[in-house]
Amino acid sequence: MRFSRLLACCAIAALFSSAAQAQSVRDRIGQSRQQLDPVTAKTQALGEPLPADATKRTWQFMTEFEVPEFEADLKDCDGAIERFTAYVQAYNKRVDDFFAGPVEARKIKADRGRFKYKIRPIDGRINRYIDTFDRVGTTNSLSGFHTREDDICIARNQYYNILAAKEGLAAFKRLYPDMAELDPVIALADSAMEAIGGREAIEVQVEKNRAQALSEVRMRAAVANDPQREGRFRSGFQQAFPDRTYLKQSLISRGWVVYRHWLTGRVEYSETESQIASKLPDGRCFLTTLSWTRHEAWTGKSGDRFRSMYDRQILCENL
Repeated sequence: MRFSRLLACCAIAALFSSAAQAQSVRDRIGQSRQQLDPVTAKTQALGEPLPADATKRTWQFMTEFEVPEFEADLKDCDGAIERFTAYVQAYNKRVDDFFAGPVEARKIKADRGRFKYKIRPIDGRINRYIDTFDRVGTTNSLSGFHTREDDICIARNQYYNILAAKEGLAAFKRLYPDMAELDPVIALADSAMEAIGGREAIEVQVEKNRAQALSEVRMRAAVANDPQREGRFRSGFQQAFPDRTYLKQSLISRGWVVYRHWLTGRVEYSETESQIASKLPDGRCFLTTLSWTRHEAWTGKSGDRFRSMYDRQILCENL
């Protein structure tokens, strides 16, 4: 009896030990998947084989089917494109593998209406990509706050998204070669690719837009005349940017804006702003929106503080 009890205890302990090990393995797998970016995770998922059974593999393929979409990464634009290229290659291989094996024709036929519904937003997406591409680097796209590299990355994002749509449409065409709704969308994608051109054309377009946007930048008109405030702004600016040459400024606040505590109504701080034109040692001119904040003593932040809200380049001849 004691021996059987001991044996049972050992079996239970082994069971818990193996369960704990299995859970540990699952945790490690889960952690490794969480560390993957979404595109790489999709690429790996597409590498998993489809079931051998015609019905099961058709159901799985049709359920997971989607039109690829590219996600830009401004911090690693080239890396994002490399990851996306690997994803598209895996995507196309998945489509090839599906058609290379047995398929359930009835399932494909039954899903025709659902896939026709999936086509509807694609032309809108392509038009949105074209519109964004045309505006990258212009005043409307806030080019003053993007670097040249960021603008080029954003433009390439639109280019690769149109490429992605073309890959999805090609897969649609293989599923439903007689679907008339596909032809105008494919033609739209083709014309968009032709209009954009290659990688060098993308950079030329961005440079053209940025140059046009820069030529349109102007200094804001002053809304007040206060020599005392202007003098304090000038000294605060020169302390913050000792390497720049002060040129001129425009007060863009009529006076002080007072901010009060939401509950007590006590004044916390007051703020006023000015736009200051300056020249860098390399000869370029910039407009800096400078905020002057004056905190009350009871807040623990008493004193005057100056901070740059943002910089924007301006052609020196436009000052």
